[in-house]
Amino acid sequence: MLDADGYPQNSNTIPASVPARTRTARQGRKRLLSSDMKIVDQERGAWMMLTLRADFFFDVRCDMGPYCLYLLIKLNDMERRLYSSLGRSYIESFAKDIRSSPPRYYDRNQPIEIQKMVGFAIGNS
Repeated sequence: MLDADGYPQNSNTIPASVPARTRTARQGRKRLLSSDMKIVDQERGAWMMLTLRADFFFDVRCDMGPYCLYLLIKLNDMERRLYSSLGRSYIESFAKDIRSSPPRYYDRNQPIEIQKMVGFAIGNS
């Protein structure tokens, strides 16, 4: 079962190897508004590319047997350059890489306050 933002409702369905998401905002961080995040491109049911101010985020659905996991990854400088030069073909390849080995990307999964913005961006698109 998924919640309103498209994430698994029951934490028991996610393996213990998935690190806990940050649940509180860090002090000193500028307040982000949910309306700041915009969808740039998507493959329905597979992935979404989003922007939040100057940053790019990649939300990828990973089907892992009996459950599904969404990873929201902030693109690093190299990934941004590749996306700028190769466009959608790079993103499709990157999504395939993430889906083939989600544990390699667990440490890059974004905090819950950023993940919630994805749901608002979907609702506003």
